[in-house]
Amino acid sequence: MTAMSAVGRVTATTSPWCLFDLVASGVAVTTPDGTLIFCNSALLELLAQDTQTLAGSSIFKLLNAGPNNELENLHRMALAANTELRTQVQSSSSRLVASAVVRRWDSPDGLRVVWSFVDARHNEPVPELALWGTEIGLWDWDLANDRLTWINDWCAHSQLAAFSGYGHEHLWSSRIHPEDLPAYREALSRHVEGTAPPYDIEYRLRNRDEAWVWIQERGRVIERDAAGNALRAVGVCLDVSERHNSAYALARSESRFAHALWGASVGFWDHDIETDAVHWWNDWCASVDLDPCDKGRYSTYRDVNVHPDDLANFNARYQVLLDGRSDIYESEHRLRTRSGNWRWVMSRGRATACDDMGRALRAAGVTIDIDARKRMELALRDSEARLEAAIWGADLGLWDWKLEDDSLLWLSNCRLGMESMRRIVRFDATNGSIECTRRIGVNMRPRTTHSSTAEATLPRATTGFCLPPATGAG
Repeated sequence: MTAMSAVGRVTATTSPWCLFDLVASGVAVTTPDGTLIFCNSALLELLAQDTQTLAGSSIFKLLNAGPNNELENLHRMALAANTELRTQVQSSSSRLVASAVVRRWDSPDGLRVVWSFVDARHNEPVPELALWGTEIGLWDWDLANDRLTWINDWCAHSQLAAFSGYGHEHLWSSRIHPEDLPAYREALSRHVEGTAPPYDIEYRLRNRDEAWVWIQERGRVIERDAAGNALRAVGVCLDVSERHNSAYALARSESRFAHALWGASVGFWDHDIETDAVHWWNDWCASVDLDPCDKGRYSTYRDVNVHPDDLANFNARYQVLLDGRSDIYESEHRLRTRSGNWRWVMSRGRATACDDMGRALRAAGVTIDIDARKRMELALRDSEARLEAAIWGADLGLWDWKLEDDSLLWLSNCRLGMESMRRIVRFDATNGSIECTRRIGVNMRPRTTHSSTAEATLPRATTGFCLPPATGAG
């Protein structure tokens, strides 16, 4: 071995311990008596220490030994049995409170104990915790002879062909998914050639059951010759299939959701009130010739594009939602289209996030095109207004007669009075007809508007109209 730096670390070009700098958890390597010979950068960061301070120190002084020298007993047990042991540890300064995995490593230089630490205050588990278990594969690769050695039994646990020994790169690459192979080879070759930093690549690998599993691989060259040619590399492999499968399932779900929304007759929107930005989840705006306002400043967009006659009512309704005085809002209003016309829409929304005062921070909802229906309503209203004006201006008497209490309502400005009307009409219950009791030259045409099922022969109300007397009637 070449000369060591602080904490006994072999220079980065030849150290076999450098593979531990590729993992996120803190790692320490000790001799059988507990002397530190290596600390990776993650552990130094957790301890807020430097290599000079820790050089040659004892791990039993770095960590609280616990009652009855519990930590030293664990260390001896790890040396005696080649199995992983777990415990909770705390540094002497109390800065580090961690879960630890301890395991023996039969190194060419003699027995070593590898300690893996994960800060127990982290909420999410870190896979590297069981560094010497089966979650992570550790390898040492003799690049000059293409001979790879797995340091643990990760491949067997993951149902992968290890391809230990000579010819590893060719055999391993033959199991990589064709779509991922070019990126893998590029990342590896660039680092081996010295043109890129340590590589970190994810790819699919065929396992022994001929199924695809996702692998994350990190590697680093630790030894080169005088000409700069790579001689030796170390690295780790991790099975990340669960993460990829979850991401794939989420992507499929989102794709189906987007497919269902795309081309729908309803616009789905989300308004980030703090940034005043609106996001539309589908292409509804384009289908009705509206500007989606996807560049922010939604409040300015409203002021410019909502019809002036509708703006005050729209703003008042939306402000009630923003102020937290209501959980929902609904508004019918006109929006300016890109072609300059006006289109009626109905918008409904609700607050999806609020601050401590109950004011809305985010709102989501739907907008529907009601232009055809609204224009039909307006046309009908206009037609009814014209009809009413025509009736009131014509010599046509329009009346509504409630037979139960003999009340009659004139619906137009007829020149015949109500009293004369009552005298000239009567209801004939035998045949359900209305007859003139006195001929004064008026024509009456009644129509039953409501009837009772219990008294089918007796109409409850009738409507009709009267024509003025014909000339010369007597």
